Amino acid sequence: MSEEHPIRASQDKLVTDSRGVPTTVTTGGRKCPADIDDVLREKLRHLAVNSHKALGCRDYSLYDVRIDPQGEPYFLEARACTAPSPRRASSWACAPAEGRSSGRCSRRS
Repeated sequence: MSEEHPIRASQDKLVTDSRGVPTTVTTGGRKCPADIDDVLREKLRHLAVNSHKALGCRDYSLYDVRIDPQGEPYFLEARACTAPSPRRASSWACAPAEGRSSGRCSRRS
C-alpha cells in the first residue's frame, strides 16, 4: 500500500494465468505473523478473543483488521465460519480460540 496505490486491488490478492483466471493467492506483501510490538499484539489478542467468544465461535475465526495512524486496531469484519478450500485465503486460520494451539497462522485442510 502506498499513497499512489491506497486500495488493494485483485492483482494484490490473486495470481492469475495468461487468461486472467486465478491460480493461487498472493501474500500481497504481508508477513504472517506480522512484526508488531507487544502492546499492539495484546490489543489484537484481546479484541480477537472477546470477538470470538461474543460471536459464539468454537474452533477458529478470522478477522479483517486495520490499524489507525495512532496504532489502534479496529475490525472491519469477522468470519466465524469458513469453507476449508486450499485456494481460498479464508482457509488460513490466524485467530485460534484462546487455549488452543498457537497464535501463528496455520493452514487448515
